[in-house]
Amino acid sequence: MTPIRFNRPAFVALGLALPLLAACGQGEPDPHRFEKMARLVADIEAPLDPALYNDAPSPSRTAGLRPAMSPLQVELMTPHELWDARDGVVREAVVETAPVLMEQAAVATAGRLGLSSEPEPASPPAASEGRVIQLGAYASEREARLAWARVADREALAGFSPILQVAEVNGRRWVRLRIGPVPTERAGAVCAAAGVDDPWCRAAA
Repeated sequence: MTPIRFNRPAFVALGLALPLLAACGQGEPDPHRFEKMARLVADIEAPLDPALYNDAPSPSRTAGLRPAMSPLQVELMTPHELWDARDGVVREAVVETAPVLMEQAAVATAGRLGLSSEPEPASPPAASEGRVIQLGAYASEREARLAWARVADREALAGFSPILQVAEVNGRRWVRLRIGPVPTERAGAVCAAAGVDDPWCRAAA
């Protein structure tokens, strides 16, 4: 690629010539007018040596209002070089924006599918399996607690707490003594330890 240097006087000359060239061929009565204008432009002196202008500073530059004139560099590129330059800019932009675009796409996809980026809460522990076993029914809460105190220290009943439930049967009030939940494989041992051989305890087992 070869850089071409232009000076500002040359741009001034071109600026004066462009309006004249644009008017060419628009119904002018003099068919040679375009050639005359071209000669006038060609006769304008526009030296390409910036030293000629730097040696004779302008009044505005001398007063410090404008810096010294510097040559303007224009880089000529072939179509292939233009495409390569464009591809380089596009490639850099893709590398910089790819992570952001991927993250935005993942969030949008999760939203469409109804997914959440937050971890799912742990499932609550399953309730202990087993049955509630009735050890007896008593006329008062005091009698029910005394009955439990007589058997609570037995090994098969270790770890259980009494459940007192009031019920009315045929107009009479009863306090049921129950424990549980009792695993199915321990139900028989619990009934035997409590000294209960009634059908409701064996049915639970």
